[in-house]
Amino acid sequence: MNSSADRRFLPLALCLVLSAAACTTSAVGELPSPSRHAAATPRSGARGGSQLPPKAATGEGTATKNDPEPVSNEPAADDTGAPSESTPEPPPAPPTSPSPPSPPSPPLPNEPTFVAAGESSLVIAGTEMPLLTPPAIQDDDLLIALIDADEGTSSRVVTPPVGWTLVPGFPVHNLASAYPKYSPPASQSHGTWIFFKLVAVGEPATASFEFPSATTARGAVVSYRGVDPVHPIHDKSAYGFFGYGDTNGYGGGNSTLLHGLQVNLFATAWTAHPTYSLTKTSSYIHERFNSGEQPNGLNLIVQDRSIINNGASSYFLAGSLDNMRSPSASADTFMFTGTTLVLTPK
Repeated sequence: MNSSADRRFLPLALCLVLSAAACTTSAVGELPSPSRHAAATPRSGARGGSQLPPKAATGEGTATKNDPEPVSNEPAADDTGAPSESTPEPPPAPPTSPSPPSPPSPPLPNEPTFVAAGESSLVIAGTEMPLLTPPAIQDDDLLIALIDADEGTSSRVVTPPVGWTLVPGFPVHNLASAYPKYSPPASQSHGTWIFFKLVAVGEPATASFEFPSATTARGAVVSYRGVDPVHPIHDKSAYGFFGYGDTNGYGGGNSTLLHGLQVNLFATAWTAHPTYSLTKTSSYIHERFNSGEQPNGLNLIVQDRSIINNGASSYFLAGSLDNMRSPSASADTFMFTGTTLVLTPK
C-alpha cells in the first residue's frame, strides 16, 4: 500500500481506536451503582428466603419466567437502608385440653316382671276363702290378691290375713243403681277388693280371707318381681262399668314415673247365665290370668303392660275386655270393675 493510501485511511483507523477506548471507558468507569434496596432482595438459597414449596427437580436452581417471585421473610428496609419494624407474629395459641366426657346417664331400673298366678278359688255362701300362693315366688316379690264378691243383696266386708294391706280407695262397690239408663238387674251388684304384701321368709302356701257373713265370692293371687319394697304401688285407678267390656279410656292417667309396669285387674258381676271375658288382642298387652268360663259370672282377669313414656313424664292406659255369653260366644253386656295399678321399679 502506498503512503497516500495510508494517509487516507489513517483518520479512519484513528477513529476506530478512539471509539474502542471510549467503549472501554464506559464499560469500566461508568457501571451503574447498586440500588439501595438491593439488600432487600433475597438471593437464591439465602437463609430466610422463599417459603414456597420447592420446584420439581430440573437440575437447575434458577427460576424461570413462569415461576412466582420468591417471598422474603427478611424485614423490609426503609429509605435509610435500615430494616423497618414490622408487627411480630402472634405466639401460637396454647393447646386446648379436650373437654372431659359427660358422665353416662344412670341406667333405667328394670321393669317389674310377672312371676306366676295361683289358682282361683270360689266360695258360695261361705265365710272363708283360702287363696293359693303363686309358685316360684322369692323374698320381696309382690303379691296382689284380687277378690270379687256378690253384693246383690247387701254390701260385704272382707278381712285379710296378717301381713296383707288393702290398696287405698278399695273396696269399689259397683251397684246396679248407678246405671239407670241401662237398668241392669240388682243381682249384678258386686264389690272388688285388692290387697298386697311382700313375700317373706316362710311365706305360707295359702292365704285365707274371711267374711263376717255368708258371702259368694271368687279370688286369686298374682305375683311380680323387681318392685320397690317401700312404695310398691305408685299410681292407681278404679272404675265400675256396665257393657261389652270397653272402658272408653276411663282408668288411665298420668304418672311421674318414667319407667314402670301397669297391671290391669278386672272383676265381673254375678250373672244368671254362663259367661267369660277375653283380653282384647294386642302385641303390647299380656294376659297373665283368666278364670275362664264360669256358670254364673264372677270372672277374674289380670293383664299387664309397660307404661308409656313421653319424655318428661309417662301415662298409663285403661284396659279393655270382650265380655261374652257362653256357649253362644256372642257379645254380652254385664257389669264389671276395672282397676289399674302402676308398680314402682326397685
